[in-house]
Amino acid sequence: MKRLDADWPPNKDIGRKSHFEALLAGQRAWLKYRDVHCRIFAADGGSMAPMLEYICLKNVTLKRTDELASLMLSNVSGEPLYKDM
Repeated sequence: MKRLDADWPPNKDIGRKSHFEALLAGQRAWLKYRDVHCRIFAADGGSMAPMLEYICLKNVTLKRTDELASLMLSNVSGEPLYKDM
């Protein structure tokens, strides 16, 4: 995201966050969501509760990893935004 910010002209007049700032804020919010969401699977307690919560954390994190990777692809062509990626 810092690389995208370097390539885009600054536009501080409209108060828009940089790509990096927006991603960081979004990721912090997502971490809170992930943790609360996955606690549902442990709510009943029992010996399997921790395992069910950890499985949820793993699955949700893998999905998020794919989402983050897609941010570096062109919305038009689907190709990486930078050749060295």
